[in-house]
Amino acid sequence: MDIKENILVEIYKKDKNPETFNVGEVEFQNKDFVLFSLLNPQGQYDGFSFYKKNIISTIEYKTDYLKKIKLYKKYWNQSKPAHLFKDAQKFDSFFHVLKKLYSDNKLITIVTNGNTENILTGYIDKIEEKSIIFNNLDISSATSDGQIEILINSIDIVTYDEIDNILLDFVFNHMKIHPSQD
Repeated sequence: MDIKENILVEIYKKDKNPETFNVGEVEFQNKDFVLFSLLNPQGQYDGFSFYKKNIISTIEYKTDYLKKIKLYKKYWNQSKPAHLFKDAQKFDSFFHVLKKLYSDNKLITIVTNGNTENILTGYIDKIEEKSIIFNNLDISSATSDGQIEILINSIDIVTYDEIDNILLDFVFNHMKIHPSQD
């Protein structure tokens, strides 16, 4: 599946809820995965997501919703920040993507096994050839919920630098430095 580049798209995944989707533009793609720059419902930059192509069910190019989001984006006249993957074409596997996110200590959100009920947010504490040790965060309290091992081949989506994660990262790190402050 090749996805048109330099155009805003709706991204639908093979999921229990076919009404849920993301909006973004292709930053890079190869035969196995695609990197999207995402927009939120207000047309503002909302992070990046790597999707395995085999979990994408449909890509929509021309919808009334996309027309609205394009105008929102124009209103904001936003410029997205420089991102980690300026040279995304050199990443040929999720392992290399995860390794880069690990080395930059990025707070990430992952979806495993194509199921949006399997959403985890946290940090990669260790990366091995076939698995990662993931420090899962309780997003309601910004505290560690413990470490779990996740097989790399079970990871379908990796998202970083979205606004919720940026704020959660700030709170988590602030609480580590100043544990008694409110």
